[in-house]
Amino acid sequence: MLIIYELIFLFMKKIRVLMISSSGALGGGPILMHTLGNGLSKEFEVFYAIPENKFFNLFSIKKDQIINISERKITFFDLVKLVKFIDMKSIDIIHAHGKGASFIARIIKIIVRKPLIYSFHGIHLKCLNSIQKLTYIALENFFSFLDSYKVLSSKSEKLYAEKSHIRLGKNHLIINNGVKHKKIKSFLNSGATNKRDFKKDKIKIISICRFVKQKNVSEIVEIANLLPDFNFYIIGYGPLFEKINLKKEKYNLQNVFFLGRQNNILKYLYDSDLYLSTSLYEGLPISIIEAMSIGMPVIASDVTGNNDTIIHGESGFLYKLGSIQEASKYIKLFSKNVNLLKSMGKKSYERQRQEFSVEEMCLATSNLYKKIYKDKKRF
Repeated sequence: MLIIYELIFLFMKKIRVLMISSSGALGGGPILMHTLGNGLSKEFEVFYAIPENKFFNLFSIKKDQIINISERKITFFDLVKLVKFIDMKSIDIIHAHGKGASFIARIIKIIVRKPLIYSFHGIHLKCLNSIQKLTYIALENFFSFLDSYKVLSSKSEKLYAEKSHIRLGKNHLIINNGVKHKKIKSFLNSGATNKRDFKKDKIKIISICRFVKQKNVSEIVEIANLLPDFNFYIIGYGPLFEKINLKKEKYNLQNVFFLGRQNNILKYLYDSDLYLSTSLYEGLPISIIEAMSIGMPVIASDVTGNNDTIIHGESGFLYKLGSIQEASKYIKLFSKNVNLLKSMGKKSYERQRQEFSVEEMCLATSNLYKKIYKDKKRF
């Protein structure tokens, strides 16, 4: 009889989840966290521990769902606040998004004894020196026992973790990042009349990225220098902006446009023809999946995360990281070739729907939450 009552309670009670991100930047990880939270909001009560940032107002989160924490650091004051918040809101599961959030969440778990899920959102080794790498791996493995479950966003991210000797344990799974389905670009529709003359207009290439080492934005400038007949648009900002802008000025490039931070990303995607990613590594890049969702071919560096998104030669092209000649060769294939834009765009559009939908991402995460909650004493 007791088991029956427990099952009834499980189905009646909304499981309460606290999602933590230590990044205040409007990047892929925080965006994915809010997309996931919104998608699960009917089934779960979702709360957020995030740095204060005006851009998070875009996600329409109620004030009583948020607790603000410091950005990219751990403070005693934050830990005290979080412990009180978890108790006050009767949180059932903690879900850490990213490296910084994982260390905060692990300390909190020791105190509150709640199940903890850790989503990597990229394994940040390629931007570290040897000592930093060893320290990072040692800390990950030392604190690993505190994670109830680890979530990786792509097959290549899992392989990279194993290759880097990061302990995943038995309790881990891959949940592909996902985005909402969008309307396909108008010129890809059968029978549509092209508003642009691709024989006269320059092809527009867009990149959405922070100006940080991982995103390798300087390589976009190098590629653009080889392709004066193509226009390159970069949305984003970051600490390396001035350095990259100097490179643009050094080459006296008239075909590179820095657009800064933008709210209406889709507007710029619909107005562009190709998506370019030059990242050193990714988890599973949201920006590429967003481009795929409207039917845009992708040119991307053949690195962890990127190479899970597109099929080379079918929905885009993968080039060897650092080989700007190879990247420019693939981009040139689209010059005055609207049929290639159409065929690869449609394949890209179809692949997003098959592999990277927000519905599948939310379903897999929902099942994980329920599994952990049902057997929370074990976790």
